[in-house]
This record gives sequence, C-alpha cells and structure tokens, in this order.
Amino acid sequence: MKLTVKGVQTLKGIGYINLVVPVPLSEEEEINKIDPEKQYVVEVKQWRKGRSNDANKYAWVLCQKIAEKLSEESFHSKEDVYRKAI
Repeated sequence: MKLTVKGVQTLKGIGYINLVVPVPLSEEEEINKIDPEKQYVVEVKQWRKGRSNDANKYAWVLCQKIAEKLSEESFHSKEDVYRKAI
C-alpha cells in the first residue's frame, strides 16, 4: 500500500516516536490486513511534484547533447550522463 497524505503527526512514547497517519476510509480493507506481529517497511518523505512529460523529454535531450559533447574524448551514453547527474 502506498499513500500520499497530509496531517501526519508524531507522538513521543517511551523509547519510541510514533507516527499517526490519517488513512482514507477507502483503504480500510488494506489497513485491516495489517498484522501487528509482522514487520513492515515504512517510508516517509516529503511529497514533491514530479516532472511533466515535456520536462522529462527535454531532460533526456539535454543528457543526449551532453553525452555527444563528452564522447568527443571518450564514449559516454545519455544514461551515463543521467546517472552521474542524479
């Protein structure tokens, strides 16, 4: 289950900080499947708007142009440029 939510709160307990996450009622069936005896992976990060398709296409065009320029000395792919940039 992956959610985007607002209103996450923290509560300090003894030896722990608890997260209170408001979950839409539409996810109740999934929430009811949670077994408190099992371990889960939980990731909390600030939501950021992703790039638009146009911005993404332009980023790859730039990566290609940079790769072509760098390849004058030794081969570089646009993927190499992208990996180095991120």
